[in-house]
Amino acid sequence: MFLEYIEPVIKNCETNWTTDPKAVMMYCEINHLGGKSAATRIFQKCNKNYSLNNIMNILKQDQTDSSSNNQVGDKIFWSRHEKCYEFINKYAINENKEEKHMSVRVGSARIDENGNIVNGLEGDQKQYFTPDYDGEVSMQDWYLHSKGWYVIRCKDAEARDKMAYAMEAACNNPHIGYSQSNRWTAQDWCRYKNNGNYDPAAITENVNTDCSALVRLCARYAGIILGDFYTGNMTQVFKNSGQFDIIDDTSITNSSDNQMRGDILVTRSSGHTVIVLDNGKNIENLSKYKYVYNGKAYDDEFDPEFYANKYSDLKAAFGNNADALLQHWVEYGKQEGRIAKEVKYIYNNVDYTAEFDPQFYADKYEDLKNAFGYNADQLLNHWVNYGKNEGRIAKEGTAPI
Repeated sequence: MFLEYIEPVIKNCETNWTTDPKAVMMYCEINHLGGKSAATRIFQKCNKNYSLNNIMNILKQDQTDSSSNNQVGDKIFWSRHEKCYEFINKYAINENKEEKHMSVRVGSARIDENGNIVNGLEGDQKQYFTPDYDGEVSMQDWYLHSKGWYVIRCKDAEARDKMAYAMEAACNNPHIGYSQSNRWTAQDWCRYKNNGNYDPAAITENVNTDCSALVRLCARYAGIILGDFYTGNMTQVFKNSGQFDIIDDTSITNSSDNQMRGDILVTRSSGHTVIVLDNGKNIENLSKYKYVYNGKAYDDEFDPEFYANKYSDLKAAFGNNADALLQHWVEYGKQEGRIAKEVKYIYNNVDYTAEFDPQFYADKYEDLKNAFGYNADQLLNHWVNYGKNEGRIAKEGTAPI
């Protein structure tokens, strides 16, 4: 019954006004409250600008429109409009995505009220609603910057969550605007006028910030004190603090799927920085795994007990610390050809595990290492088809066959 009602409404909007999913959803809400005539009146006044903020602005203006008694923008409906606006922004799905998933949001200080980076008025002159997706300091759907991203990930999960909270609070506070001319006034207000409470939600006077200064404020709220920085040197400053990992893996940097709430994204050259406000879809599925590092699961490849017992230098350095052993293997061990979990080396249904060790084979023969690196499959293929006949040894303690 619901579909019978809603499908003609959707078709009407898409035929006469717009196919933008968020605008269509808002059209349905207005139509439901006031009927087709009210929805038509509101969308005519949009003048082809069907952003949610503009639709909400037109609804607010509708409260004073005396040309009709059907004022769908009236205050009695306003809380409903705001809740619809909030849910559309948070949960609307891009139909072009291969899988349906709640949108991952980012927040940042973006630009001033005139589209400039300097001399903006204090306070957000473009924020009309909360949650704010169109203001000077606001949220938006995750996107891949034209300059690309680095991911700066705090090692402390609680601090990541606090930074995400602080960014969202800043985006929804109309007192925080954008200008590089006085980028420190938000943080200074917290320090001097709020007794060192760096919660952006507590700011009650108009101030300004810019993208990197706001990230610094969010980190300060999380208890992390950093020196001054800008987008061009952020990765080095955060790395030097010892509290963050700098991630350059494109499977993480180029998609929100493997990004975490509280991750900091910064452009690969001077440009912009944002904070991720939601976990990516793969992060949400990681709870079932035991060995996770930087948003990727390694259960199929890693066993800390095996890794430590196989390599005496690691045992001496890390003992049985699974986290430290996993970090070593991901960052160094894999590249060194180390094995982190007992595996079988099978070729054409024959098990060669007793005779073959890819790291030993590559390290013993420089020509093979130059040709294949530590690629176990390619090394095994070479040994079975050529190396054995050449009298090569593929595992310590074995003799030529």
